[in-house]
Amino acid sequence: MHIRDGILGPEVCLLAAALSVGAIAYSLRRLRVDLEDRAVPLTGMMAALVFAGQMVNFPLLGLPVSGHLLGGVLAAVMLGPWAGCLAIAMVLVVQALLFSDGGLLSLGANVLNMGVVGAWGGYAVYSTLRRLLGNGSAATVSAAVIAAWLSVLAAATLFCVEFVCSSHSLG
Repeated sequence: MHIRDGILGPEVCLLAAALSVGAIAYSLRRLRVDLEDRAVPLTGMMAALVFAGQMVNFPLLGLPVSGHLLGGVLAAVMLGPWAGCLAIAMVLVVQALLFSDGGLLSLGANVLNMGVVGAWGGYAVYSTLRRLLGNGSAATVSAAVIAAWLSVLAAATLFCVEFVCSSHSLG
């Protein structure tokens, strides 16, 4: 889901932007420590894959938002949570600037909901489930599917909190 401008209040957008900038800065810092030679091209390729997957949108019950693949868990499982967060943030910036998919004021909220919650939160669930389920391929797929599902619910829940806070601040 991409949040368009005007849905969230400016205070909520600014807070989400500040949290997103902090998360991106932290991801960059952590990635510098863990940087491998192949991390940059893989991050770009993952961003392209998620970008293509996110182009398939479906409307949500006549609301002014749409749903699509978030890709945070996929990116985090393939790249790690830090590069995964950056890949999703890059995708969201390109979509907002070139395709008007989501607003510029609400870009921070979109990055927070899809990139940070999706990559960081999804990876935390994935790695916890992997420890519990084991290292087999069935455990890997199961952990990724469950983490992806929960990350979508977490992102949607965070949007609801942002929307309620915006409703109270708007009037």
